[in-house]
Amino acid sequence: MEGTCPKTEISISFVNTAFNTITGYDLQSFDIEKLIEIIHPDDKSYFFACEEKDLAFTNNLLFNEHFKYLFSYTYRILTAKNEYIRIKQTCQALEVN
Repeated sequence: MEGTCPKTEISISFVNTAFNTITGYDLQSFDIEKLIEIIHPDDKSYFFACEEKDLAFTNNLLFNEHFKYLFSYTYRILTAKNEYIRIKQTCQALEVN
């Protein structure tokens, strides 16, 4: 399953500075489109399934409950050196519209 995320709807608010050291990607230009581009092809359907499951869960929460949950999963990404590594992604709501 392939997908894209409109930049106006979804953004990456925080990336640990170690991400640059580990992956070789510039944090200033790293965005959701780049993330999707570098996910291992065999992990993309898993990635999108996790995102959809997280959204389905959070859509049923009361406003103040959004900030109580963390969502974590792992998948492989391609580094700037053209090598795949496994990373752990952890997400938490910082703002709810």
